[in-house]
Amino acid sequence: MSSIDLEEKVGLGLVFDTGLNGLMFKGSAVGIQPDIRTKHQMWPVVSGEGRVPDEFYQMYRGVCLVEDRVKLQKLNLRFDITVILSCKIGRRRAGEIMVGGPPPPQEFNKTLGHSHAFPEVYEVLNGKAIYLQEDLVNGTSIAVHAEEGDKVLIPSYKGHVTINPGDKPLIMANWISSNTVSEYASYKSCRGAMHFCVEEEDRTRIPEFAGQRDSGKVISSAGGGKKIKWVVNPNYGGYVQEGGSSIDSARLTSLNHLGILKSTPMYLSSKQRGFENLNFLQRVYRD
Repeated sequence: MSSIDLEEKVGLGLVFDTGLNGLMFKGSAVGIQPDIRTKHQMWPVVSGEGRVPDEFYQMYRGVCLVEDRVKLQKLNLRFDITVILSCKIGRRRAGEIMVGGPPPPQEFNKTLGHSHAFPEVYEVLNGKAIYLQEDLVNGTSIAVHAEEGDKVLIPSYKGHVTINPGDKPLIMANWISSNTVSEYASYKSCRGAMHFCVEEEDRTRIPEFAGQRDSGKVISSAGGGKKIKWVVNPNYGGYVQEGGSSIDSARLTSLNHLGILKSTPMYLSSKQRGFENLNFLQRVYRD
């Protein structure tokens, strides 16, 4: 049985069991049962019909050390761990029979997508992530590519989807206000984000996107030699601006001014400050 020890990366006693595909808690870490995004919950944001995994990702909400639990509750703070499995989301149409030829085109596994009024901070613990951030007012998007140890701030009201373009589980942590209310309706009604993240070789084999605009950009940062490409989701109609079809890769920015340090797991750097550095999570923040 193989496992991924996350303790040094996150600052809590966590181990990911790759055989069971789940987190194990040790020491004084509070054990949490995950909420699991299943294929039935994710179906509204899967483009086309076809093969999808039974389980897309796991969310462990409210992870902490026993000694910090009461204080975090009083401060209305929540520390979560999310595990996004490495797999592809099928696009084969219902009833289509594949006889020989290439496999059906697919996009990388992802989260459902949502937005909220308060900000959120992510930290990559294992694997690679793409944080697709969307301005749902003007129809533009940016992609932040992050690796282990990187921290990413999601400003208020930014729609966001996390994508796992790698060959291993993407395990990430996040700080968020426990008062946050997430909005999923726009992603469900439009069957996903404004863009889909696909392997470059898959782009020409997506029949429902024939003739649709794409970003024209190929990005070789997915790991394992994979090339990714962004495809505009046609369900948004003319909402996505012409300029918005080209996604810029935003640089990672320092969060030192928020007491979140590049070199230190963000649970520990916040604990050292009595978690008071996270007060900005309780208000609209557009950094």
